[in-house]
Amino acid sequence: MFSLRYEFEDERELKDYVADAMSRENADCSDDFAKEKAALRPLPPARYCVGEFGGAKANTYSFVCVKGNYYSVPETCAGRKLEWSIIAGRVAVSHAGVVVARHDLLKGRGEYSVQIGHFIETLRKKPGAIRRSLALAQCPDGIIAAYKGKFDGDPLGFLDYIQKAGAGGRSPRLRNGGGCRESPNQDDRRFDNG
Repeated sequence: MFSLRYEFEDERELKDYVADAMSRENADCSDDFAKEKAALRPLPPARYCVGEFGGAKANTYSFVCVKGNYYSVPETCAGRKLEWSIIAGRVAVSHAGVVVARHDLLKGRGEYSVQIGHFIETLRKKPGAIRRSLALAQCPDGIIAAYKGKFDGDPLGFLDYIQKAGAGGRSPRLRNGGGCRESPNQDDRRFDNG
């Protein structure tokens, strides 16, 4: 209002200017809204959602179920209550405010997204299982080629390689080592209903 005029002869002129400006600002604009409403297109039939958020407990196999599909989380998260978010076709799983896993959103139902880096300790106990594992099958082509070319007879060496690459070569290295914290004061009560 005062960017258009900032000099006045007296206080009366200033008050008249402010009163006039305020009456224009507060004028009934329902006619303008009616014109704009007539020009709007109808809403799309499906609701547009920027993101979805929720909570779930990781099962004993270190998977969390999000919208009917299963996403791996680090082994240290098994049995813990986690938060998940879906934004722009990606699922992020967090514990105590720290992202512990990221996956591409699966489109079907009952499907699994597995990152081999989440199962290093289990695979160290059963290194022969790597060759037939879904975790290896879902690795990027470069990791599979490295396994077949360099580590086919050395599964423990392959696990060391994966651990050094971070999160199975699929996701960027996550804070906190990519695992759930062991603190006894964690607040898992937020999602007690599921």
